[in-house]
Amino acid sequence: MNISSKTAAAVVAALTAGAVAMAASSASAPAGSPLAQAATAMPRRDVQLVLQQYDRQIAALRATLHPAAFPNTTAAMNAAIAALRADVQASASQIQTVIAQKADAYAAREDDAVSAVLANAGSSAPSRKDVAARLQADYRTEYAQLRSGAEGDMAAYRRALLDQEQRDYATFVTAVQNRTQQAYFNRSTELRESQSTLMLDLARRDAPQRLVLRAKLQTLALNDQTRAQIERRLAALQASEDRVLQKQRARDASTLDAYRSTLLAQASRDIAHMSAQLQSRTQANLAARRDVLAAQRAQRGSLPIDRGAAIPQPRTQDLRSTVAALRAQGAGTFRTQAQAAIDAYTAARDDVSARFADLRDRDAAALHATLAAIAALEQDRAALAARLK
Repeated sequence: MNISSKTAAAVVAALTAGAVAMAASSASAPAGSPLAQAATAMPRRDVQLVLQQYDRQIAALRATLHPAAFPNTTAAMNAAIAALRADVQASASQIQTVIAQKADAYAAREDDAVSAVLANAGSSAPSRKDVAARLQADYRTEYAQLRSGAEGDMAAYRRALLDQEQRDYATFVTAVQNRTQQAYFNRSTELRESQSTLMLDLARRDAPQRLVLRAKLQTLALNDQTRAQIERRLAALQASEDRVLQKQRARDASTLDAYRSTLLAQASRDIAHMSAQLQSRTQANLAARRDVLAAQRAQRGSLPIDRGAAIPQPRTQDLRSTVAALRAQGAGTFRTQAQAAIDAYTAARDDVSARFADLRDRDAAALHATLAAIAALEQDRAALAARLK
């Protein structure tokens, strides 16, 4: 390899390391950076290699802006936040509707019970224990139905989240494998082209000497000793070229093996990082849904009706006052518990919305850093290309 080729290789290596650093810190180098100045001191052909490496680094960074598996992360997060808010709002509205419906139904039942009690106030009026037992039985039946439905919804939601996580993980692994294979193929192609160039350079270097020796063999009348000596010199030339080319191939094979190890290590890190992100997202969604389930479970399994001693037969007016007080107490407790469930829904919604917003902000910051790195690379490339004109 000649001096200019070594310089080009050094510049390409510096460019690769610099691109990675710029993608992490979003710091751009000036157009007249030492790297660009060093590249302009090389032959035009080697500078073209540097420009091609710039293009590959810029294309690699652009490919990370909108991966095929996640085409629009910010929009997806905004949609998820909106969907969650709508879901929680719909649940809260449903609870309010149930409250209104059940409150009216309970009031109607109480009216029937009061009428029956008042009609039999002087004889066989039902005791407070009997009325409470009927109300408790109705409430427990409705509570069991509500809780059973909540458990089933939670199980279905967990299965859907885990299935989505597996699909996203498989898609990302496939994308990383394709990226790794393409990068390895590109590097292998570059090394083969370098070997072909070296072979041509060696042939051009030895062409004058080889041409003279072959001309002597074909045109001169040589004795056997002289002919054998010329043939040995030709063979020595070919052997020298083969040794240089073989050494280059050995170095390229070592370089390719090291590059393959680097690609596989990077792929493993990317896959592990994405797996952790997907699991974190799934756990966050499950935690939010568990908060909703906990709010549903927080509903008491029985009505807080005092199981005191049986009330003696009261007068009709006293009975009316007592029933009215019990009705007010039961309605107030029912609505208080329902409002507590709605508050739990709202708190869970706000917590999950905040988590999604944090993820969205981090994604936007990463996008900004990548765009800054691309701009810095394009600025250096433009400056280098302008010096060649």
